[in-house]
Amino acid sequence: MSAVTRRTALASLGIAGVLAVGAHARAAQAPAVPAPPSATITLPAAITSLTAINTSSLVAAGMADGRVAIWNGRDAAPMALLKPHDARVLAVGSTADGRDL
Repeated sequence: MSAVTRRTALASLGIAGVLAVGAHARAAQAPAVPAPPSATITLPAAITSLTAINTSSLVAAGMADGRVAIWNGRDAAPMALLKPHDARVLAVGSTADGRDL
């Protein structure tokens, strides 16, 4: 999806002004120094989406091969690799109580 297409989609949601102001403010600031990672994970496929799981300290990562990795943020390997889809996972999210992904 091109930047123009994304802006058009965001404009229809009424948040294009926020996007433009944020991009302009970001360009005026000095580049941030990346924080050193406290843990690194290697996954078997490219990550296409990422979310924190509500009411927990876990993270879910959707991957290009249709799998979802559940990670605790500390260990070098995911706690679970789920294979719920045959196609790439475009977005992941959790319910408000954090029970379902």
